[in-house]
Amino acid sequence: MATKFDTFVTNLKYITESNAKRNSPHSALLGLTNFADLSFMEFKETYMTMNSDNMDIVNDDVDELTFSCCWAFSTVAAIEGIVAIKTKKLISLSDQELLDCEPYGNCLRGNVNKAFIWVEGNKGIATQDRYPYTANKGVCRNSTIPNSATSRIKSHHLVKRSENGLLCSVAKQPLNVGIYAETREFQHYTGGVFRGQECPLDSMDVTHSMVIVGYDSVDNDKYWIVKNSVGTKWGKNGYMFIKRETGKKYGVCAINAWAIEIVKNK
Repeated sequence: MATKFDTFVTNLKYITESNAKRNSPHSALLGLTNFADLSFMEFKETYMTMNSDNMDIVNDDVDELTFSCCWAFSTVAAIEGIVAIKTKKLISLSDQELLDCEPYGNCLRGNVNKAFIWVEGNKGIATQDRYPYTANKGVCRNSTIPNSATSRIKSHHLVKRSENGLLCSVAKQPLNVGIYAETREFQHYTGGVFRGQECPLDSMDVTHSMVIVGYDSVDNDKYWIVKNSVGTKWGKNGYMFIKRETGKKYGVCAINAWAIEIVKNK
């Protein structure tokens, strides 16, 4: 049976060999993340459980503790973004309330669409200060803890499944997106433009949820700026740069397939 050290050495070999194949200084760079001592199977079975420029309007990355609460974190992060745009104030909302109160979600699996439906029906969500994160599903306390006065959203809908559809929506607000993340290159990503070479081609399958907060380019290499929720030891301080305008039907690792835009009146 492989020890943690054996697994670490195997991952380090993969990282070194992958980086040696980079064809551009801007290509994805792999490195030692907080998952470096996990085998790919451990990473996949433990963290990939999701069902099927706004940098100043999203809160700093937090350590999820359990990657598989991604559905709750990405839902809340997208709501925080649209609230900040409408009110000009960035507040931290409660991931824990969503985890406790959305009946179908837990830290083994969850559904982003159902999460948004719950927030809409609850007419908002509490702040993080009033309903702090505990990393476990507990008893729902929404009847005893008031919602943030500005957190109410009207509705949500899927964005048109195209590069232009995604671009038009991201230009207005952060978007919740699904991505196929069951790859070793995703596990060990530390920077650069990610092209998803290990992802299934033209598949709509997604296993993880994140938030697109903007877009940029370097030497004509265009990319999405995507916020993860696994702490700053992964990616570029918790962010990922995903290649756009690739010609792939659903974008890199299905990033165009399940993007959600929030509607908020005020």
